Amino acid sequence: MKNGKRATRKRRSGKRAEKSSGTVWAEQTRAQCNQLTDAEREKLLDRAVQLAYSAGAEPTVARRR
Repeated sequence: MKNGKRATRKRRSGKRAEKSSGTVWAEQTRAQCNQLTDAEREKLLDRAVQLAYSAGAEPTVARRR
């Protein structure tokens, strides 16, 4: 203890696991998204809201067993 504070432990720098296909896809997609214009971002956000809240989707009937 130093000045009433606990000392922090240093982490070991071990080998990192190889990147998964999902991690690689996310890196590539993030790079593409950073290059979008404001108009493109707005258009994609509107589409995402439509998908999330089912705006304009046809009502589905519950299937009975």
